[in-house]
Amino acid sequence: MPGTIFSAICWAAPIASRKLSAVGGSLITRRQALAAGAGLLGAAAGVVAQGSDQADWLLQGGQLFDGSGAAPQQADLAIKDGHILAIGGLEGMAAKRRLNLRGLAVAPGFIDLHSHSDLALLQGGRALSKLYQGVTTEVIGQDGRSLAPLSSEQASASNRRLEAMGIAGANWLDFAGMVQRYDAAPLYANVVFLAGAGQLRRQILGDQFRPAAPLELARMTAAGRAARQAGVAGLSSGLEYPPGAYATRRELIALARQMGLYVTHMRNEDDRVLEALDEALSIAQNSGARLHVSHLKAQGRRNWPKQAEMLRRLAVDRNAGAWRSFDAYPYNAYSVSLISLLPVWARLDPAQPLGERLHNASLRERMAAGFERKIQSLDSYDAVLLSDLPHPDYRRYEGARLGQLAAALDKSPFDLVVEILDALGPRAAMIGFAMSEQNVAALMSEAWCAIASDGAALPFEGEGRPHPRNFSAFPRAIRFARDEGAASMQEMIRRMTSLPAAIVGLQGRGLLSTGFAADIVAFDPLHFRDRGDYLHPRQKPEGLAHVFVNGAPMILNGNLVAEGRGRPLRGAQWQ
Repeated sequence: MPGTIFSAICWAAPIASRKLSAVGGSLITRRQALAAGAGLLGAAAGVVAQGSDQADWLLQGGQLFDGSGAAPQQADLAIKDGHILAIGGLEGMAAKRRLNLRGLAVAPGFIDLHSHSDLALLQGGRALSKLYQGVTTEVIGQDGRSLAPLSSEQASASNRRLEAMGIAGANWLDFAGMVQRYDAAPLYANVVFLAGAGQLRRQILGDQFRPAAPLELARMTAAGRAARQAGVAGLSSGLEYPPGAYATRRELIALARQMGLYVTHMRNEDDRVLEALDEALSIAQNSGARLHVSHLKAQGRRNWPKQAEMLRRLAVDRNAGAWRSFDAYPYNAYSVSLISLLPVWARLDPAQPLGERLHNASLRERMAAGFERKIQSLDSYDAVLLSDLPHPDYRRYEGARLGQLAAALDKSPFDLVVEILDALGPRAAMIGFAMSEQNVAALMSEAWCAIASDGAALPFEGEGRPHPRNFSAFPRAIRFARDEGAASMQEMIRRMTSLPAAIVGLQGRGLLSTGFAADIVAFDPLHFRDRGDYLHPRQKPEGLAHVFVNGAPMILNGNLVAEGRGRPLRGAQWQ
């Protein structure tokens, strides 16, 4: 293979010097590398597949960013039967439909490695904020919260809840049944599944927050094996939230060993973030699983210096040959339920409703102490923005900072939070401004950082002020590359495409290469950008032109046409 092509497929500077034999065991499989090489050679030489039939689509004259991290090339791209037929100078190829892409960047469809669109994907395309960012594949079942497996009682409750949301036929018990339901849905994007460690625990233990007994753990690991057989890509955990917060390291090692890939929202992201990372590394080392850290961050000003040490510890393992990766979103604020300001023990107790706990004098004093410790880690009450309060008495407070609002109402911040939680429970949402802009920029420049939204597909109309990452994470990352120099455009696109594909073990996705699935996004490279902010988040990004999913257009000239259809994808093909 020519040296120029080899360096292009070895995923940019951090690994370009590795031998080809190492590529399959690190970021990209040998098959992907060879396919990428074939595609690039075809583009360079103007090769058209011999004996091919008429193309369904001929995309002409775009600047192709193939997802490998290589410099872009101007070329045509032909699509047939949902796959890339040929790349190169294809002016003479017969095609049913042609599209002029001159002046546009053309890339593989973006893969949102940490998505909460589990239900949005089943709602028939009513929530399209991800598609308008160029996202064509979403990885769901995050933070330990997958929609399977379910006990019979849980399935009945889940079916009632989903039917109330307009989602019928959600009567599965296991992952195989869940995947079948997604396969029958009119998906706007492809979907990859993770098995939630919290749900594996909840199916067996219910809401008993204690260590799993040996027989219970054996049943959990058996459910994990069944999930793998159904095509689930790996295991996710959410160790800051019940019930995942009650999982022991032994339990997580046993589950991760079955799943092969361990994706974790760590047990802590502020004062004890280094200890939490050490736990994640230990789980990976003792299980043999790959480790991927979700939305890596160091929250709170006093913890900002810890980010560099976190990156160093991950690099030590990587340099020793272990798979260690992470994702991040390009914002200095996170989003979560307002109840997260309370200690873990106070958030859920099956023996006592939340309202009763909030009004229990002895518990309230302990809750207040935990609340103040959390605020101290954030530096200020005003680091909390009230973002979604779906109640007629509280909607007017959306967009307010907690400290300022409490002062205006002549209430303590803790009493105001308790009042809101008493009315809304976990439905009350907040945005926490906890990370430094410098740290975010540093993450955006890291070669092992995949870009992810940590958000859900949402409609552009609606109440509340959800985090703008739901609408703009990917164009904002492109802007970080183009306008702030966090990375080259081709490198940032690599971390939205082939890197996440490799992390979850997708084959035939994440690169513009002959034979690969035709998930494609085309955008204005000079003007693709986010438009929303924290007070006005529901804005379509600027500069998106076209989106193809499995070879058919979903967006043409910025307008929804919805001719394409997503499908469930099997992950974990790296084993």
